[in-house]
Amino acid sequence: MVDITVGKEDIDRVFSPYVKKRQRATSPGSIALLTKLYCRWLVKRLQKAVARKLLQQMRTTDRVRSGYEEKWSAFDYSLYTPESPRSELMEWRGVHYFANPYVKGRIQLLYLERIISEFRPCTVLEVGCGRGSMIVPLGRRFPEVRFCGLELTAAGVGDARRLCFQRELPREMNEYVPFPIPFAENPQMGFVQASGECIPFRDGSFDLVYTNQALEQMDHIKADVLSEIARVARKTAVFSEPFRDWNARGIRRNRVLATQYFSASIADLKSYGLTPIFVTEDMPSKVILHTGIVVAEKNDDALINNHNS
Repeated sequence: MVDITVGKEDIDRVFSPYVKKRQRATSPGSIALLTKLYCRWLVKRLQKAVARKLLQQMRTTDRVRSGYEEKWSAFDYSLYTPESPRSELMEWRGVHYFANPYVKGRIQLLYLERIISEFRPCTVLEVGCGRGSMIVPLGRRFPEVRFCGLELTAAGVGDARRLCFQRELPREMNEYVPFPIPFAENPQMGFVQASGECIPFRDGSFDLVYTNQALEQMDHIKADVLSEIARVARKTAVFSEPFRDWNARGIRRNRVLATQYFSASIADLKSYGLTPIFVTEDMPSKVILHTGIVVAEKNDDALINNHNS
């Protein structure tokens, strides 16, 4: 397996400015809050189960699209700042933190920068690129690489395109991104509005395909999306997602079931011809939903064998 671990010092550097308070995970305050969160998400899980059974309230692509059209249309870049009043309980290495949850994106950008530097792809696809908060900084950091963003919503695609061609990015984004992002006169970035269950590109079109907290919204179509990612990836797929391995018990399990979030395991990737070569969960994450990084290698032979078995 490859080792592209981001060290504790680097994570601390990008994480600490967004922390408002910290305390031991075993402190009385933390235990009381965890108990409260467990009960809250257990109730929501049971309520959602009843609603799905009696009212057929299931997560659908149309509902996801509608929700994110509204979210992206009202997005405020001040959410990216350490001064943002938003705060959620996060944990890392036995310590609880009250921090701006958007800090997760800074850590994921560190990993994606390291992965792209290590694998040196010529072409990269982001599935579920939102407003471009990941792909645009990466495209500026690696101007020699051709990037493409796939996004379900018109609002997201429109914002990402505008961001791509801005000479000066919003101040909040410049401060948020943990590496230099110079302006590129002719950025090699394109954006397509489409669903991950039907990616409009030929087989093996991209050296590297990545997702960043996008599959968490796609559990109802995860088989199609993972198949499509494996199809269009030529070499490597990278997932920054809440795999079941990290969310199988307690509060996290209740949260996943209540929201119908991503439920695949890391081992499931092999059935799509994707062999994990790097896995880490060693990063700050919400106590109610843990996200890690999985890098997988395309393995056409494994895919053929699984389909024939």
